[in-house]
This record gives sequence, C-alpha cells and structure tokens, in this order.
Amino acid sequence: MDKHNTNPSLNDDERENKLISLAYDHAQEQFLNGTASSQLTTHFLTLGSRKADLLLKETELKNQLLEERIATERGNAEINQLFIRVMEALTSYQGNPEEEFYAND
Repeated sequence: MDKHNTNPSLNDDERENKLISLAYDHAQEQFLNGTASSQLTTHFLTLGSRKADLLLKETELKNQLLEERIATERGNAEINQLFIRVMEALTSYQGNPEEEFYAND
C-alpha cells in the first residue's frame, strides 16, 4: 500500500495543495540526504531571494504608509490651529473678549 493516503474526494485546489506539500516533503528529504540536485538547490535559493525582495518591498510600503499618516496628522493639526485663529479673529471682530470664545468650550 502507498505510504501517502490518497483521497479521490479532494477538489482540485485541495489536490494541488496536497501535491505541493508532497513535493516539498520530497525536496526536504533530498536536502537532508545530500542528494538534492543543483536545479533543486537553485530553485529554493531563487524562492528565498524573491521572498526577501517581497518582504523588503512590503516593509518599504509600510514605512511609506506610516509617513503619509504622520503627514496627514500634522496637516490636521495645522488646520485645527488655523481654525482656532479664524475663530479668535471672528470673535475679536464682534467686539467680544477672547475669554468668551474659550468659555464656551
């Protein structure tokens, strides 16, 4: 009997995932036994470098997003300061002391 349990009721995605898992298991056995071909070694080295590139790109994008959020927060703070100045100016045009504007807070 085959050492791997085959189940015909698997859908195509599940079968594909199972085959990928078996291929990784087989590749791991070859690496552990020292029988991995140069093509297999190159394949996994290439996967590793692509993964590292993707992780670096992800980190760069996260940093960019964080910088944009910080810029947005700074912009919001500046708008709030301008709003306060406008309200103070409007209050002074009405002839009311500044304390009345802040007393309503």
